[in-house]
Amino acid sequence: MHIKINNYRKKKTLHRRYRHVSGLAQSELVLHNNPVLPLIDFSAFVSKDETNHYPHAIIEKLANACEHVGFFYAIGHGISNELLLRTLSVTRQLFDLDLKIKNQYASRLFVNSSNINYQSGGLSRGYQSIGENVTNSRRDRHEGFDLYRELDSNHPLRLQFNEKNLTNKTLPDYREMAIGWNLWPKELPLFKETITEYTTAMLQAGARVMRAIALSLNLPLNYFESTFNDSFWVIRCIRYPPVSQNEIQSPEYGEGCGEHSDYGWLTFVNQDLDSHNCLHVRTNDRSKATYISADPIVVEEQIALTCNIGDIIAFITKNKYRSTRHCVVSPVKPARSRISTPFFFEPNLDVKLRINETSPECYYGEYLINKIFDNYICYKHKYDKQNLAHLDESVSRIEMAHAKRCCFNFCKDFKEFATRGSVLDLAIGIVIGTAFTNVVQSLVDDIITPPLGLLLGGVDFANLTIKMKNFVYTSQPPVVVRYGKFIQSCLALLIIAMALFCIIKAINHLYKIAAKKKEKKETDGNIQVTEEVKVLREIRDLLAGKSSVAFTHI
Repeated sequence: MHIKINNYRKKKTLHRRYRHVSGLAQSELVLHNNPVLPLIDFSAFVSKDETNHYPHAIIEKLANACEHVGFFYAIGHGISNELLLRTLSVTRQLFDLDLKIKNQYASRLFVNSSNINYQSGGLSRGYQSIGENVTNSRRDRHEGFDLYRELDSNHPLRLQFNEKNLTNKTLPDYREMAIGWNLWPKELPLFKETITEYTTAMLQAGARVMRAIALSLNLPLNYFESTFNDSFWVIRCIRYPPVSQNEIQSPEYGEGCGEHSDYGWLTFVNQDLDSHNCLHVRTNDRSKATYISADPIVVEEQIALTCNIGDIIAFITKNKYRSTRHCVVSPVKPARSRISTPFFFEPNLDVKLRINETSPECYYGEYLINKIFDNYICYKHKYDKQNLAHLDESVSRIEMAHAKRCCFNFCKDFKEFATRGSVLDLAIGIVIGTAFTNVVQSLVDDIITPPLGLLLGGVDFANLTIKMKNFVYTSQPPVVVRYGKFIQSCLALLIIAMALFCIIKAINHLYKIAAKKKEKKETDGNIQVTEEVKVLREIRDLLAGKSSVAFTHI
């Protein structure tokens, strides 16, 4: 996807008054006369009608925000305050559940059903405990609950992805990742209802912003419409617990969420209105790492959504629009935990992307899976040895759960193995096997190969070598290939294999003899039982005849 980009002159920021809301009640505290992020009203971009007149000032302001900041406050998004606050409320209720209940909805990368139409989980859907996510080699200090777009049972992409020829063969098939179902907690029926309503509203808001971005790039209003009309959206419900000053210095844990950029189209952040100094946005100053705090604001009785550009928009605009790195700092005690429900407005799974000039086109689904693997599998070759121990503990919950089950089953089996005397049997087998190997090796080295070498004209197999001149280091002695010893080892392997074959064959023969004897014994016993039954039946019939005669005479 190639887009023509125009330069825009910087426009002065309008002066407005913004008020911060604490909890659910509005406060008269003035947060900013001039906010730290540009404020953009998207109410004019509801319609898809390209003949409408759209405000040039807003389009130009959006272009400047995307080019120089990568973040902005969005109003006129069409989402009610009640829905935004309700979404945060049910998310807090979710994380307030008992840990045992939350672990029932633990996330996993792969689905676990052979019927692809009824798979649950997959693609890290579900609950992740504190520290399971890793950013920049350190554990993130938050717990999350991930939700992805659910493809309907009759969705054409389900069949398409089963047969898709993936560009990157090292990635798992879409069937294993993308077609699962979300893990909706049955303890909170209102959670699914609210998230469903929240998703619908967010998709409409995302469409508004994308139309405005298209115009800001001098493209038709609906230029991107076909890339997100079946958006594979993502919602992360997140709780950042408060920390003490001592916990902040932990070498194992990083921030609430380490510095990163988002990898889709757009991200909309819906966060607690009383959270301060948590969402940090990196500035454009390349000489040093400086940040501004993107605190939540309310404008004219409307909650503003914090919105940022994702990597894909940066890719297709050749970094003209910025995908700004940012992080989340944990709240400090005695502040309460911070709740956030960022909505990731993503392309359709089958949209083709070209990440850079040298890479081939790939489907967004492939790109997404690659990113998720980086976040949850944590390939160890990307990190230094000092952090490997932490990274081993920070793999996805499905890998952790699988490892725990394997350890539990191993301990259980080993206990049974040890208590029934198998350890002694194993030790005896190892000792006898080692002795047998030494005997066979001596047979080959001292008994078989000497006369064989004599028959071949006095050949000493132990000294059969090929000398190769050292072309790399000419001053060093030649390289010696001792193929004679290799021949001796091959003979030893052949003899051991033949011996084992004979032993197993003899044991199997003894088993067959024993089985035949057992079968014959059971057959004879069945015949005897059958004869006894016949005799008993005859006695029963005689007694029955006498009883009937006696009855007729009464």
